[in-house]
Amino acid sequence: MDMEQKKMESSLPEDLVHDEILVRLPTQSLMRFKCVDPSWNALFNTDTFLMRHTLMQMREERNMIFDKLVLWNAATRAMMKEKGNEEVEDRKNLKRKRCESEEEHVTVAVN
Repeated sequence: MDMEQKKMESSLPEDLVHDEILVRLPTQSLMRFKCVDPSWNALFNTDTFLMRHTLMQMREERNMIFDKLVLWNAATRAMMKEKGNEEVEDRKNLKRKRCESEEEHVTVAVN
C-alpha cells in the first residue's frame, strides 16, 4: 500500500470536513487555514460556503445569547426566591411583633 492510499484511508471525508467542521470555525481561523490547501482557499471564497458559514456563526451567536439569558433568568429567579423568602420572614417577624405589642397593650390595660 503506497503512502497516498494510506492517507486516503485515514482521512475524513471531504464533504464532512467542508460541510460540518469548517463552517463552524471562527472567521479568524478560516483566514489562517486559507494557506493549508489551495482547494480550501477556493472553498472559502464560494458563495455557498460563505452563506453556510455566516448562518452557522449567527446561529452560534444566537445560542450563546440564549444560554446567557437562561443562566441570567435562573440566577434572577434564585435571587428573587431568596429575596421572597426573606420578605416572607420579615412579614412573619412584623406580624409577631404586632401580636406581642398588642398583648402588652392588653396586659397594661387589664392591670
